[in-house]
Order: sequence, then structure tokens, then C-alpha cells
Amino acid sequence: MPSLPPARFESFAPELIALEAKLRSGKISNVTANQTNAHRQILVLTAQLDAGRLPPPLRAQTLVARGIKYDHVGRLSDARADFDAALALVPDSIAALNAAAENALSTNELPRARTFSSRVLELHPSDPEALDIRARVQYFAGDMAAATADRKLMLDDRAAMRRGFPLIWLWLSTKQVAKMQVVWPTTIRAKHGRPNGRAN
Repeated sequence: MPSLPPARFESFAPELIALEAKLRSGKISNVTANQTNAHRQILVLTAQLDAGRLPPPLRAQTLVARGIKYDHVGRLSDARADFDAALALVPDSIAALNAAAENALSTNELPRARTFSSRVLELHPSDPEALDIRARVQYFAGDMAAATADRKLMLDDRAAMRRGFPLIWLWLSTKQVAKMQVVWPTTIRAKHGRPNGRAN
């Protein structure tokens, strides 16, 4: 079953032409080719959603796809609305949960990002994307030990290893933990003296 009725196809062409004109004139700001393509894809995905012909699972997938494109062009609140709508249709959608977590991390909503990524890991404990997001949440929240633990789990994923991200983040979080271990005891000794009560 087509997602767009014939009548909708007739109105779609002028909308696409108008979008191209706005992109060329600079009325819609975009920095990269990916962002330019994202604007076009948003228009297509919106037309599919507005047609109202998608069954719930496919509608959820389309909402996630549009939300990700919204993220690409900086429309973070629109992206969040799409991810929430997708999760209302399919609460355990891994794609929607991970996308919502990434979106929350982009807006510095760390508890929300942690909730979504942790939900994915309840369903799929070794999901590399969720581990990556949760590790970044923990890193930015200052929980370096937890970030390091998630990065070590990611080292078991060969695809993630090829991307190199686990090693980079593991190095960052381990380096930060080492700094804390040096600074924290030094601060304690300076304030309270040695364990036997003598000052340094």
C-alpha cells in the first residue's frame, strides 16, 4: 500500500520546489550537504506521515527517521516530539529509544538520556549504541568509573572497535579517573594530615 495517495503527490512537487528555492536563497540555513539532504528528507517523511496511511510500527519508524533528520538540522525540540510519538506507538523500539537518548544528550538532559539508554540495555545488554550513549552520559556527569566500565563492554563489539570510539573514550575516562585518584588523596592529606595525625 503506497504511503502517499495520488492527490498528495500532486501537491508534493510544488512544496519540493519551494524548499529548493529557500535552500538556494539562504532562507533555510544549512552548513553541510548532509543538512541540505536532511531538509529534503524531512519534507518527504512529513508527507508520508501526514497522509495517515502508515500502520503503527511503520509510522513509528518514520517518526524516528524524521526525528533524526530534525536533529541533523538543529530542530531538537521537533526531534524530541517525534521520538516521544514513536515511543508512544512502540514503547520498546530500540531505534526510538537510542535516538531519544542521543537527542537528550544533545540538549544536556543527562537523566533523560540515561533512562532511555538504560532501557535499551535492559532489552539488549550488549547494544553498542546504547553503551556508547550511556558511557558519554556518565562521562559528562563525572562518573568516570561507570563510563570506563561501559567502554570496556564496548571493546567486545568488533564493529565498534573498528570505529575506534571505545578506545578513545576508554582512554579519556581512564585518564580522568587517574587524575582524580591523584588529586583527591592529595586534597585529603592537605586538609586532614596523614592517617597517623601528622601533617605533611
